Amino acid sequence: MLFYDKDEKIQVRLKVEAIINHNNDITKQSWEKTQHISRKCYLVDNGPGTESDIPTSGLKPELDNFDYTKEQSEEGYKNFTVIQCKIKSIEWLYLAAKGHRRARFEIDSNKDTWLVP
Repeated sequence: MLFYDKDEKIQVRLKVEAIINHNNDITKQSWEKTQHISRKCYLVDNGPGTESDIPTSGLKPELDNFDYTKEQSEEGYKNFTVIQCKIKSIEWLYLAAKGHRRARFEIDSNKDTWLVP
């Protein structure tokens, strides 16, 4: 994962171990916490980035508004996934005209190291 703050001139890179949860207890618990309005995003027929001949939200016309029931929203659960990320290491980079600074923080070994940018 990579993050950058232009104003602070700081870049942070995380190495993570990712666990993909789909149709299990973790996704069921998270799904139950989602708001009705948020579930609309998971009711699409085709995945994000699918090409279309016309401008589209990806939703069926009858769902392209907010007039759908909680029961109808349950169909979106099949498209819902929770990704858990355990941070393994963090690299911090500070960009400066007088010289960049970079460091790595290893989480499991609790080791901090300065690096050449």
